[in-house]
Amino acid sequence: MSQVDAKVAKLVGEAKNGLRRLEKDIGAATVGAAKGRLDPAKATAAAKKVNAFLSKFTPVAKISSSPLYPELSEETRSGVDWVQEIMGVLLMRMGDLQKAAKGAKLDPQKQRDKWVITVKVASKDAKAEMGGLPPGVGTLVKQIEKGIDVDAPGIGALPLVIMLLLIAHVIKKGWSTMR
Repeated sequence: MSQVDAKVAKLVGEAKNGLRRLEKDIGAATVGAAKGRLDPAKATAAAKKVNAFLSKFTPVAKISSSPLYPELSEETRSGVDWVQEIMGVLLMRMGDLQKAAKGAKLDPQKQRDKWVITVKVASKDAKAEMGGLPPGVGTLVKQIEKGIDVDAPGIGALPLVIMLLLIAHVIKKGWSTMR
């Protein structure tokens, strides 16, 4: 194994470890969602960690288009390809996550119309990708769509939590495709 191959393999390993940590951080931010307990601070922190992860490991994904890529071992190239694949999906969802973060800053009482639209968009994307929402979250979304005034702690963070659940789903799906 060449030095370059070893360095790239180490970067791929760091990206995988970072993804595991990110998955745990998202889980901690969304754990109460099924029971209607949303923590805006944890959700915002998890969203920032998703952004930081993408910033840190995007260069690993770009290795596949560099001139040194063909010189890497098959195993290392496979790891780079996997990182590139999952990073591509996460980057596509980053815009949605940022919109949801802005929606989470809206006051559901004062800016209800804008907030409800943000919830609907986030839940539509999540339902399409995940095949449905977790039970407690799905119930909250249905109540909001029906116009029922939901008085749950941290309800303003619902769009952000939904997008974090979607990103957690993408990560979980990514692990199953790991080569």
